[in-house]
Formats: sequence, C-alpha cells, structure tokens
Amino acid sequence: MNLFKTIPDFYKRIRRENIGSVVTEIFVARAQDFWVVQVGGGDGVTEDPVRASILKHRWKGVIAEPNPSTFKRLTESYSEVDNVTTANVAIATHDGKATLYCLEEIDHLPPWATGLASFNLDVLLRHQELIPDVCLKDHVVEKEVDCITFTRLLEDYAIKKANFVQIDTEGYDFEVIKMIDFDAVKPDILRYEYVHLNAADQEAAATFLKDRGYALVKEDVWNMFCYRDSIKVRLTASCHLFALAAKEAIRKVVDRFKLGRKLTTAYRAKIEPAILKQLYVKSILKSKPLQCSAENQLELHSLVCKNDVLLALWSFKTFAYFSEIDISLVLHEDGSLDESDIRTLKKHFPGVRIIRYADAASRMREHLADYKNCTQLRYHKRLFWHGMKLLDLATYSDRQRIMVIDPDVLFFKRPTELLECLASETAFFNGNGISCYDLSSDAIARVFPAPMIPAVNSGLYCVPADIFRDLDLIDSIIGRYLEENGDFDKWAEQTFFAGLISKLAEKEEVRRLSPDYALFMVDGRDAPGVVFFDSSLLDKTSVHFCWNSHWHAVERRGIPLLRSRGIHKKLIHV
Repeated sequence: MNLFKTIPDFYKRIRRENIGSVVTEIFVARAQDFWVVQVGGGDGVTEDPVRASILKHRWKGVIAEPNPSTFKRLTESYSEVDNVTTANVAIATHDGKATLYCLEEIDHLPPWATGLASFNLDVLLRHQELIPDVCLKDHVVEKEVDCITFTRLLEDYAIKKANFVQIDTEGYDFEVIKMIDFDAVKPDILRYEYVHLNAADQEAAATFLKDRGYALVKEDVWNMFCYRDSIKVRLTASCHLFALAAKEAIRKVVDRFKLGRKLTTAYRAKIEPAILKQLYVKSILKSKPLQCSAENQLELHSLVCKNDVLLALWSFKTFAYFSEIDISLVLHEDGSLDESDIRTLKKHFPGVRIIRYADAASRMREHLADYKNCTQLRYHKRLFWHGMKLLDLATYSDRQRIMVIDPDVLFFKRPTELLECLASETAFFNGNGISCYDLSSDAIARVFPAPMIPAVNSGLYCVPADIFRDLDLIDSIIGRYLEENGDFDKWAEQTFFAGLISKLAEKEEVRRLSPDYALFMVDGRDAPGVVFFDSSLLDKTSVHFCWNSHWHAVERRGIPLLRSRGIHKKLIHV
C-alpha cells in the first residue's frame, strides 16, 4: 500500500463524510450564540440531523413541523429543552392554509416514514420503492395546516439571526430557500434535501446559492451541505480533514503490514499523542488571556509541574468559561518549570501569583520548624509534593476559604452544584467512587480523630482554610500515620485531606459533589462517579483524569472530548 496514494484517497472519503461537522464546528466557534432554524423538524429524533448539536451545544432557535401528529412527538422530544421553540406550521409563500399530504400511522411503516409529509402528492408516493410491503396510495391522508412565510416565522419567534438553516420539506426545499432574505439573515450554514427536486431545480438551487457566496458539498444522495465560503474557512477545514485522513491512513498502513504489537504500541503511545498534542492540545496557546486579579473574590490554588502547564491552561480556562467567575489564581510549582513555562503561565493568566519551589522550600522549612512530622512529609524525597499540596496552599493564602482544582480536571458544562456551594459558603469535595487511602479501616480509626468519610478525592474542593492551618493537629495525625505505615505511600495527601474534612464535617455541612463531577480511570472497580469509557463522559460537568500519566489521559480523552463538543474552539475564540 502506497501511503502517498492512500492519504488522498482517504481524504476524499473523509471530506465527504465529515465536511459538515468540521465546518459547523468552525462557525459555532466564531459565534457568541448559535441559532438554528429547522424547517421540517419531523419528530425531533428519527434521522434528525441537528438534534445532537442542539442538545450538546445548546443551540437556540425554532423548529417548524406542519403535521399535527408528528408535531406532538416533536414537542415531547424537546419538552425538557428550553433553548429551542417548536412551531406547528408549514413554511409557504403566503400566510394562510394549505393541504398537506401525509401517511397514516400504521404498524407496517418504518419509523422514518411516519413523519413523511409534502405539499406534492407525487413526491410522497416516490417513497413507494423504499416501502414495497405497503401500498402508500391507500394510506395517504390530507390535512389542512397553517402556513406562514419564512420571514414571518423569524418575526413571530423573535429570531434575530439564523446561523444554521436546516430544510427538509419533501420537494419544497428550493421554494423555502428562495424565501430567505440573504441580505438580512445571512446564514453561515444551510442544509437542504435535493433528492426530490427535479434536475432543473437542482441546478437552479445550486446556482442560486453559489451566486450568494456559498460553497456546496453533496453529503450523500439526499442532502446538500452549503456554507458561506471564504479562504479562511476552507483552509481551516482542510487542515482538520487532512489530519483525520492522515491519521486513518497511517493506521491502515500499520494494520496492512502487521507491524507487530511493539510497533503498534509505539505508534499509539508516541506518534498518535504527538499528533493530538500538535493539533489540539497546543491550540489552547491561541486562546485569549484570562485576567486573574488578586482582588477577585474567589482564590483558586493548584500545584503545577512541567507536564501540567498546558493542562493548567485547559483546566482553569474551562472552569472560568463555564462558571463565569473572575478568579484570583495562585500556582505552586514543584521545581520543574523553566522560564519559558513561567512566561507562558503569566501570559495566559495575567495577575497570576506563581510560588517558585525554591522560595516555598525556604519559607516552609522555617514555618514548619516546630513540626517534625509535617517537615518529614514536606521534604520527602519522592512524595514532597504531597506535603506541598497539604501544607503550602493555606500558608500562601490569607483568605477564609481555599479552593483547589488539579490541572487534570476539565470542565464540560456549567458547574451549577459547585456554584451553589460557593454562593452558600458550603464546603465541598469531589467524590472518588472508591476509597483510595493508604491505611486499613482499623488503622484509620486509630489515626484520625473523626470517623473517616469514604471515597474522598482531593482533586477538586473548597473548604475553610483553617483546617490546613491547625499544624498541631496535622502533625499529630501524620505522626500516628507513620506509626501505622512506616513511610508515606501514594495516597498519603488524599488520606490526610479526607481525615481533615471528616473532622470538619462534625462542625459544619460538607457536601460531596454528585457523580456528575466524575473521575476517569482506565481500570479499577466500578463505582459511582468513576467512569471507564469515553461515551460515559459525554454528560458530565467535570472530569478528573486519574491515570498515573494523567496528562496522557487529558490529551487522549479530555481534549478530544472538548473538541467533539466544540468547546476548545470557544475557548480559543472567546
């Protein structure tokens, strides 16, 4: 197989299959609000080309469906969606009434056929060859429906713009296109069903749209995808599509020549992540800075190493984007950051306070002089960062409450529950699904002064800072821990944190965030709040990626998930 021949072949197929989604992402990223007008909405589920995007990206708009019985199902399918409105009308050249030809809802019809409706009976009957077991002519019903013009639809439902116009009217599509005032509305994207147009109307519709600056792509034998053409859009789309084609072509070559487990593993471990990092992960460097004034009410702390620099940009910017909160940011670096990393962080977070490792090490040695167990944790050869996270953060804060977000936590939608906790000053923490502590339950009872809350995760929390300032208590807990365990293990910091908030819970409310604030792991026991498959992440508010190499998890799972929702583009253009 010739790779140079394969990639162009793959590119043609992938362009045809993906041009719609890629171009749509480009225009979605540019728009503050994205509005859709769907003419011929069907039941809102069956073979609906825009439903997934309406739900995923919360597009606003209106969906028109003239058939009353189909409209009832449409309304039910969007009953819990408040960002779109449904309209039981047909779009026509005039306001008034018209005869609509529909099919009776009988058992032998496939689901997609129950939504068929057209002003033209011949178009309806053309589906006969697709449903050979039923004589369609015997099941046609005529319904008198309300009609309004396209302009009236926009006026009646206060639609100021239509970024995406989706048309499926069984042969009436060109008439609807001609009703659009392209000078006023200027849709970015228009998709229509061309298969029921005669040859002359197909050509006329294509010419009509090309004359108004649209590029046309046949998605399949049914639909035409059109978008406002420009060199920038073409180049951006071509880069995305070529990357997809190249990636698939390389995989085909690997499989074709059976290069063996080691080489395949090397590809997946190094080459594929490198492609992802160059194309997507580093794209956050194009995003606008996030102002982090020290005067902002919410002070956010995080421990950052060299591998976390890009992750930190994604983490804190997704949080700020969805929470719409102005943050004061304090980053504690572990000694691995160089001057280039510092410049990057300061460029993207103007006003950020970066605590350099050498400065913190000197200050904390003096601060912990009377606490030998705390000192032992803070300056442990392997796990010193456990001590930094447990002891440094509150030391470098004068706030009453301290919030922590690890750089491997990404946000995918508005964190409503978290914001409610912040507003009410209720302490909260992220659940861990399973208890990851260093000690047995019996040892925990001997070490900690309060019953331990199970399954605590220390990657996302907000608590009173004073629980970290009681060094007498913390030193005694660490001392008893060492008596039980001998040395510090990998869950030391999380174990101590769980013990401290368990004691806090005796005095005030401490809330465990719902499983909507999830953890992502590649193995382990199944438990609430712990997810192992990409598809289960789609509806989460935030995800803490808990691989040992957590940056690989974010790059391979988190960033592609953000990309699938178009969130990464919104961050870059926000």
